Amino acid sequence: MDNDHEVRRYAAEAQEMADRSWNDADRASWLRIAQSWLKMLSPQSGSAEDRFEDDAKVKGTGQEPSEDSH
Repeated sequence: MDNDHEVRRYAAEAQEMADRSWNDADRASWLRIAQSWLKMLSPQSGSAEDRFEDDAKVKGTGQEPSEDSH
């Protein structure tokens, strides 16, 4: 199996858990996990941060964009 495919699958599972979360703290934790998975993608797959931001725009996080570093 393609490693990038597996990494994306795990990131998607973490995103699903975030979508099902009942509180903001859990949701934020699952989104950080999803982002961590995406950072493991091969360089030729594009920027993990860009893909995460694209996914967040499509699926929505319920949060306003932050300009602060976390």
